Parts: sequence; C-alpha cells; structure tokens
Amino acid sequence: MVGKAAFLFPGQGSQYVGMGAELAMAHPRVRRVWDRLADLRFEGDAVHEAVFPPPAFNDEARQTLESHLRATEWAQPALGLATMAAFELVSGLVSIPLYIGHSFGELSALCAAGCFSIEICFG
Repeated sequence: MVGKAAFLFPGQGSQYVGMGAELAMAHPRVRRVWDRLADLRFEGDAVHEAVFPPPAFNDEARQTLESHLRATEWAQPALGLATMAAFELVSGLVSIPLYIGHSFGELSALCAAGCFSIEICFG
C-alpha cells in the first residue's frame, strides 16, 4: 500500500452554500463538471443555483439558503456534483486507485470508479 492514494467522498451533511466555488472559479476541469449538469433541476430550479445562489446580506437570508440546501432533494445531487467536480481536478493530478464513500458518498465513489456515469448518479 505504500505510495497509494484513496479519495474519500463525504456523506450528506457536509454540504454548504458555496461549496467548491473557489475550485470552480480557478479550474476549468471543475467548471466543466458543473456545466455538464447545469440543466439538472428539481421543482424548476437548477441544482447549481442552490449551491451558488446570489449573495445573502443578512443572517436570516443566509440561514434560508443553508436550510434549502440541507433538504435531501437538494443536498444529495449538490454534494454529488461538488465532490465529483473536486475529484475531476484531483484525478487529473495524481493516480487514485481507491475510492471510498461515507453514506451518500458511496454513490459518488461508485461513479468515480466508473460503475455509473455522473448523469445516471446525479442527473
């Protein structure tokens, strides 16, 4: 096992508004994952809009945005997309032979391992 790396995909509960924004702004590989599923919608709203909403200027508005993203129907696809976007960046830099997922992250790990496409997992 010396010299091997693993990628751990987090489970539901680790999502937050703005997760991965810095990576998406700095790295085209990350942006491509978000762009690829930009049309993923629930109740008419795009998932990326729940993760990257317009700025909130008071605590009540920020709490509303966080509560919205904690709802399972938003949290799971948003977390899946954010972690797959990060994985896309890291996997382009180092070889990762092991994928591990905690709870919902197991689905992301299966997607990273090539068992399912990102569209099937989160679209």
